[in-house]
Amino acid sequence: AFRRPLTTTEVDSFVPLAAFGVEAGDFYVGATLVIQAMLQMPDFVYHLQRGVPLDGRPDTYRLGSFQVASRLSYFLWGAMPDAALLDAAQNGQLKTSDEVRSQAERMLADPRAKTRIQRFHAMWLGYHRFAVNGTIGQAMLAETNALVDRVIFEDKSSYFDLFTSTESFINDELAAHYGMASPGSPGGAWVDVSADGRGGILSHATFLSVASKFGDTSPTQRGRLIRERILCTIVPPPDPALGVDTDVAPTSPDSNCKKDRYATILQSTGCAACHNQMDPIGFGLENYSQAGQYRATDVDEPGCPIDGSGALYIGADQTTFNGPRELGEVLVNSTQFQSCVVKQTWQFAVGNVASASDADAIAALQASFADGGYHYDQLLLDIVGSESFLYRIEPAPEAN
Repeated sequence: AFRRPLTTTEVDSFVPLAAFGVEAGDFYVGATLVIQAMLQMPDFVYHLQRGVPLDGRPDTYRLGSFQVASRLSYFLWGAMPDAALLDAAQNGQLKTSDEVRSQAERMLADPRAKTRIQRFHAMWLGYHRFAVNGTIGQAMLAETNALVDRVIFEDKSSYFDLFTSTESFINDELAAHYGMASPGSPGGAWVDVSADGRGGILSHATFLSVASKFGDTSPTQRGRLIRERILCTIVPPPDPALGVDTDVAPTSPDSNCKKDRYATILQSTGCAACHNQMDPIGFGLENYSQAGQYRATDVDEPGCPIDGSGALYIGADQTTFNGPRELGEVLVNSTQFQSCVVKQTWQFAVGNVASASDADAIAALQASFADGGYHYDQLLLDIVGSESFLYRIEPAPEAN
């Protein structure tokens, strides 16, 4: 339950509970009380990473071997350490970066690692709450998981192929849903999907289902998702002084077309600065519904064609694109996106939002990721094999 040996004090605290089984003449009375007590202990409920403070570094704590084992197993498997990892901790074999990396290499060969990395991408890109049921929903998830597995574990190609690949794993049902030619495989096959601008994970129904609003796709929410999750740039909420009601869909006095309605926001004083960072990105994905289907016009508005043109600002530079494949190509050429991938993975590994204290560790990982040809499995090993993975750093207090 605690993923480590119990101390003598802890054993002594549980023994009296077990004695109630003797009093009741029923072993299970005592066993139940002990288990109930364990399940309420902070050591069971939380991944406690206290560590031992370093001399001269009051903000840095060296994690114990069992704490390192838990950090490693929940990062790569999403589960408690197995017997081999607990044995390594018990024998003092998780004290160096090389020892931890060796265990990680073994763990990445386990099927649980694939499931965990799939889960990371679902949480990072927002489709962990994907709610399409039935066989079509299963096919959509299979498409995305297959691409993640292929890029990271099977081909071990550049990680950014995940965002630019023109091939996807499609079965007959999903092909019909997308309006594509059937691959002739109810179980799924790798096919070229570039005909209508698709390519990479951003063209999958899983990702496109995220960030909808008002019963339809939302250029603002899609753009915000790209900006915050994929580029690690926080977009501030509307200034309360403006009195903006974000639960009311934008309108235009002259047109029912979505682009015209959202243009009123871009022309609004106090709103344009942030919306210009989001809406043009979202409009580059408008040809795809929240179900991932291609469409040429706005919903219920056949007189409102969708041109699919979008724009992405990174710093002062603006790049235009059309559709998810071109957006993926723009992103992978951005050092901001490349660094965000590392930052998001690091945060997932250590279970904390990155702070200024983590900057040096993340910068070193970014450099090795680039130097190694952007292989994500190697990034995972570099993270757990970094000296920082063995420590907990207390974030510096934020200035008022």
